[in-house]
Formats: sequence, C-alpha cells, structure tokens
Amino acid sequence: MNEPFLCSLLAAAAILAAAITWLRQRARARQQRLRGEGWRLIHEVKAYGAWLESLRGEWAAVAESDEAAWAAAQALRTATAMTQRHFPALGKAVDRLVQGDSRLVALLWQGQIVRADEAAGRVPDQCAPGYQELLEDQLDLVEELIARCQVLIGDRDAVWQGTDMDPDFAAGFSLGATSTR
Repeated sequence: MNEPFLCSLLAAAAILAAAITWLRQRARARQQRLRGEGWRLIHEVKAYGAWLESLRGEWAAVAESDEAAWAAAQALRTATAMTQRHFPALGKAVDRLVQGDSRLVALLWQGQIVRADEAAGRVPDQCAPGYQELLEDQLDLVEELIARCQVLIGDRDAVWQGTDMDPDFAAGFSLGATSTR
C-alpha cells in the first residue's frame, strides 16, 4: 500500500472514533438529563401521594389542611407538565391520576357541605360512597407511575453490575446478626 492512502485511512479512522465518542457522550448526557427529570417527576408524584396518604382514615378532618391540598395540586400540575415534556409514555396514566383527583376533590367538597350541616362536625363514611376505593385506586396509580418512571429512566429492574443477579431477590433475605454464644 502506498503511504498517502494509509495516512488518509488512519485519518478517517480517527475522525470516526472521535465522532463515535462524541455521540456516546451526547447520549450519556441526554440519559443523565432524562434521569434527573425522572427523579424530579417521581418527587412530585410522591408529594401528591403523601397528600393522598394523609386522606386515609377519618376523611372529614382532611379539609382542615388547605395548604397541603394546594401543595398536592401544585405537585400534580408540575407532574403533568413534566410528563408532557419528557415522558409522553406516561401521559395516559397521569391523565387517569388527574381525573381521579378531580373525583376525589369533588367527594371532599361534598363532605364539607354535609359536614357543615352536622352538629357533631363529622361525616360518616356513608356520605361519600366510593371514597375509600377511589383513594386506594389513586394510591395504586401513584405507585404504578413511580415504577414506570423508574423503568423509563433505567433505575428499575437493573441487573447488579457484573453479577447477573436481580437486587430484589436478595432483598428478601434477613441479614440480622445472630449470636453464636
């Protein structure tokens, strides 16, 4: 082979290697950004879920905390916007969460109206049929969204590095200290 051809072949290989390296760095940076946005989305969904958890039990006392309800509504709005921008695959699940939230808030308002008429200040569960079921459905949907987001960002169902083992498998074992004396 002649020397100019070999030099141009080496130059082409170097350019190709540089292009591949640049593309890999871009893909890695994009994945890191997506992962960061995914964890922000998970944070917002968990904030909404925390409000839902506060609604368990005697739900008549819920309306005492309007600030928590506003924070939950803001978390849900932020999660919706983030889903539209970064995770369109989660759009239908977030839409179901928003629709369920609307029904839940309507039941809470209904409870407030009934409560205002009662002298005791408590709303029996019969005043809001379906409330507990709706609340549980919402909590289940929150867990589903978190799990699906973790899968999308690559933080769920990951294989331990170099072991080909599932981390959930070992999580079931107790490693408590036992005395041999």
